Amino acid sequence: MSDAVATEARGAARVAVIGAGTMGRGIAQLALQAGHVVTLVEPNASTAASASTALHDLFERLAAKGRLDETPSALLDRLTLAGDVTAAAGADWVIEAVPEDLRLKRELFARLAEVAPRARLATNTSTLSVTAIAAGCARAEDVIGMHFFNPPGLMRLVEVVPGVETRASLVTEAVVFARQLGREPVVAQDSPGFIVNRLARPYYLEALRLHAEGVPVAICDAAMRAAGFAMGPFELLDLIGLDVNLASSESVYQAFYQEPRYRPHPLQRRMVEAGLLGRKVGRGFYRYDERGRRLDSDEREPRPRDAAALIGPGTTVDGRSDADARPRPAVEVLGDGPVAEALRAHLPPIPVGAQADIILDAGMQPASQPGRTAANGGQLLVLAWGRSASTATEALLGTGRAPEGAATHHGRVVLGFSVVPGARSDDALLTLELLAPPSQEAAEAAGRAATVLEAAGVTVLHVPDQPGGVAFRLVALLVNEAVTALAEGLAVKEDLDTAMRLGVNYPLGPLEWGERLGLANVLAALDSLHRETGAARFAPHPLLRRLVAMGRTTFTTPSDQQPPPTDPLSDTMEQ
Repeated sequence: MSDAVATEARGAARVAVIGAGTMGRGIAQLALQAGHVVTLVEPNASTAASASTALHDLFERLAAKGRLDETPSALLDRLTLAGDVTAAAGADWVIEAVPEDLRLKRELFARLAEVAPRARLATNTSTLSVTAIAAGCARAEDVIGMHFFNPPGLMRLVEVVPGVETRASLVTEAVVFARQLGREPVVAQDSPGFIVNRLARPYYLEALRLHAEGVPVAICDAAMRAAGFAMGPFELLDLIGLDVNLASSESVYQAFYQEPRYRPHPLQRRMVEAGLLGRKVGRGFYRYDERGRRLDSDEREPRPRDAAALIGPGTTVDGRSDADARPRPAVEVLGDGPVAEALRAHLPPIPVGAQADIILDAGMQPASQPGRTAANGGQLLVLAWGRSASTATEALLGTGRAPEGAATHHGRVVLGFSVVPGARSDDALLTLELLAPPSQEAAEAAGRAATVLEAAGVTVLHVPDQPGGVAFRLVALLVNEAVTALAEGLAVKEDLDTAMRLGVNYPLGPLEWGERLGLANVLAALDSLHRETGAARFAPHPLLRRLVAMGRTTFTTPSDQQPPPTDPLSDTMEQ
């Protein structure tokens, strides 16, 4: 048995990592901690020395915290620094982590095919085609994409991406190897952006569009944090770097032959041109100190206001004066379905015989039956998922108009609301986006409605009257993009969802979220957004329409209910 085979048989392999930058040394760290023998190839002596020091310091810190199975010296004894790729000659795995330059990578892999004749050859590219990289390699069948996420030591995801000529067995080997490194692999086709960089585009691009339409940055971020995201889109753009994110957006846009839904937003380009790149320069959408801490952290998110303080002691929410009165949050929920159920679960019940101060019409066809609320005199809010408040209240226009043209119901201006879709059904907090038609009377009514809702324990975000609000609009587009990827065979449902949870820390995978919201509800909202805005990006993918027409509620198919193999979506749909 050769030394190489014997090494792999013991669970250890000889791994060569090409490039000692942030990604390269992070991959080397994983390989060392997994018990492998590592050669770190870096022609720049300064970069190599920095990587060696960084690994030493990292292992010392991890050891101090009791998070290493070996001593730092034992780990580093298996590390060799080299300045030329010929040092990879005996490697079982070669992983390149050099700059994203197609010509550079092609030349590298052409040489690796010669100097490492029995190695599996992996590229850590995040934006380039694996097939294109392998095109100049005499052993294209041994080339595969293994896209690690930054920083590799913390991010669990690896996208495994075969090229057109990659042998099938190498996909399995790469999945096993990724798991040996303690990572979670997902398999994706060689398509622009793979899974994460493609499916994440709507999160950034639609947020930029909303901001350009007048929605404040802080409101967008607060809405998405309320939906369960670790960071709002603008906070994340600042963290990533607006220039880095723009380059990724432009890459996907060009690779998809300038598909309009991937078009970068001009606002981001202008900010990059102005040098407003985010945390690393101290200013992006927010301002930061020299240590990267937000300078406007106190304004990070709107806070619920105290109703008594707002309306004054001895005054009820509907304006009646009474020395002994206190704010009385009486909120009635109309309609059936998941939205109405969620609202009722979070809101206190109305006391017997009490009149509602707020009426939330939570039907997917908002206010389509205004007569059913005629007996109630409360402020009416209609669900604006997929609609603006103005459009959602069109059915009520016959009941009268306020002087400025807003729809009224029993003399009160009708407002819109959108429920921020929480990631868990048991979320303790409820956040509503309040959408008011553009009039002074509507703005005043929105202030009064917010007072009642906040007294009932609801966090209220005031959003300009935009179709779909913020959170639901972004989530619906994420779902639609994932459905498109599923229909195109980019990856199976489980891998699509796993990639977004682990790669960008989404609280739910987008297809999981679609199932949580209800496929029919997502379809109806996208149709409404498409009609009102005319924007092609809101057009529901035909697969979503097909699934709803067939009465399906999930995207997966039980193993005992497989459709005929002639169906290209046979492993992705439920009977």
